[in-house]
Amino acid sequence: MITIDDLDEKILAQLLDDGRKSLVEIGKTCNTPYEEILRHYRKMVKEGIIVGATTEVNFRAFGFQYMATLILAVKEENIPATKTFLNSIPNLAAIYASTKLYNITAIFRLHNVQELDQIKEEIRRKGLTSDTQSNLWLDVRNLASNLFRDARCRSAIQQENGENTEGQTEIDQIDRYLIDRLTEDGRCSFNKIANEIGTSVDRIIRRYEKLKKSGVIKSVIQINPQKIGYRAYGFFFLSVQETGNADDAINQLSNLKNVFHLIKTIGTADFYITCYMKNFDDFFMIRDEIAKIPYIKLVRTDINDVTNVFPGKGLHISTF
Repeated sequence: MITIDDLDEKILAQLLDDGRKSLVEIGKTCNTPYEEILRHYRKMVKEGIIVGATTEVNFRAFGFQYMATLILAVKEENIPATKTFLNSIPNLAAIYASTKLYNITAIFRLHNVQELDQIKEEIRRKGLTSDTQSNLWLDVRNLASNLFRDARCRSAIQQENGENTEGQTEIDQIDRYLIDRLTEDGRCSFNKIANEIGTSVDRIIRRYEKLKKSGVIKSVIQINPQKIGYRAYGFFFLSVQETGNADDAINQLSNLKNVFHLIKTIGTADFYITCYMKNFDDFFMIRDEIAKIPYIKLVRTDINDVTNVFPGKGLHISTF
């Protein structure tokens, strides 16, 4: 584990809020000389804490109205074949291993609800799983900088939410290339992208600003959580009683340190949160905070091994 100081945390928090924010601007926000910010930034790159950058995307701008999580119970001998099969299904966004009975999780982008039924039927016909459960996403809130919530500079705390851009933003081939390129490297220079396409830097900058302003994209840096002590991440699936206020509960839970993902769903839960944990005390802290909300019921929990890259590529931008 690598120990980081308050300035390191401030830099990470701001770059998780805006992955293309200049180090000069960060220095001004934190009232720290640029040279000191640069030294800390380079140190974290060298130590493997900062491992890259990517771009969150509002896939509604591409016609995908929903996303869905499928958790699959698969016998160990069928795991490789199941992963190969899932990768062959169009619009797979992510696939990763779990550690309990439901040992594979897959996330799909959907144009409509019927596509989820079609995917589940394809999986059943293949006969590789003993059980499948699904949750249809309604909205998503990404809160990556919550990992360093206590260290954020006041002026840097801002939630940049996406919005449904259907009918508002036309996406052409240049936009698509720019989005794909920034998904692979969120801090790639505009000059390099312009040279690759064969257009002007000013044109690329205008396209980027248009996409960012309309809520289609948001760049974020990527870190290795293992390097700073995180050992696992947990899912808390929650339901709201009839007399409860889901939005109030969501806002309370969104303010908790280490909660980095919150998704409204239709399925076995009304919404779920995901948090990073350094130890079981972090798990119990989240559980106890949930228990303080009287109209929230904890449906189930799950714990997975921590990944070495966060956030992952191609995440859906916040929608609320």
